[in-house]
Amino acid sequence: MPKDEQEIWFHSFAQQFNWESGHTKRVRQAFNEKVMESYKNTVYEWKVAYTNKKTGEIQDPAIREVVEMVQTQKKHF
Repeated sequence: MPKDEQEIWFHSFAQQFNWESGHTKRVRQAFNEKVMESYKNTVYEWKVAYTNKKTGEIQDPAIREVVEMVQTQKKHF
C-alpha cells in the first residue's frame, strides 16, 4: 500500500482512538501491519472472485489494474 494512503488511514484511525504519545510509534507499526494484512487479503479475494476459471485471467479491467499495481508495489518492498 502506498505510504501516503497509509498516512491517511492512520490519521483517520488516530482520530477515533487515544493513546499516550510515547506509544505512537508502536501503535503506528501495529496499525500498518494489520492494514497490510487486510489489504493483501482483500486484493487476493478480488483476484479469486474476478478470475475467469477457464482462462485464468481477471475479467474486470479495473480489478486487473488494481491487482497488477499491488503486485508491482510488492516487488518494491
